[in-house]
Amino acid sequence: MECGQEIRRKFQEVSLRLQEECVPALRVRLEQEGQEAERRWACVERDVSEGLQSAAVELQLWRRYDAALSSNLQEVQEAERRYGPLLISITSGLRTPEMLQTQRKLTQESMDELRRLQEGTSLVREAADQLARRLDPSSAAVHSDAQHLSGRVTYLLELLSLKAQEIEVGPPTAHSHRGGLKVRGARSMF
Repeated sequence: MECGQEIRRKFQEVSLRLQEECVPALRVRLEQEGQEAERRWACVERDVSEGLQSAAVELQLWRRYDAALSSNLQEVQEAERRYGPLLISITSGLRTPEMLQTQRKLTQESMDELRRLQEGTSLVREAADQLARRLDPSSAAVHSDAQHLSGRVTYLLELLSLKAQEIEVGPPTAHSHRGGLKVRGARSMF
């Protein structure tokens, strides 16, 4: 911008000198061309200023989205590391009444924490929506990460819910398993 202002100032100086030295008809024409150049320059400055303001808003939205995503992703990864052993211990066959009570309590606490974490993913979705509206409303790129994160939390919640049922009624037998999520697939996640 400063460079452009310097060029503009020099243009005006040269234009004034030429006007003083030229015939009146040429002087009027130079004044008109100078005014037109100033109008165009003002439009360019305005467009650049608006572009910079827009970019600053988009950068702020991106930072908000990135911070929310990073924070929630870290929490989800930590939850996956914490609940993997819990899911495996619930699956083990030898359980005393004390172990069942402990597992029931741990499972409920874990599910409560995951529900809180799932609510936290709404901040990521909200930030993704704002960013997508600003950049490109049809863009699915920023929504993909938010949906994936929410899906991971939902998956853990469903696994723990199945485990909570298993604690209450006992492990499923080959005949009593009615579809749902397969526990073996859950182990590969951890």
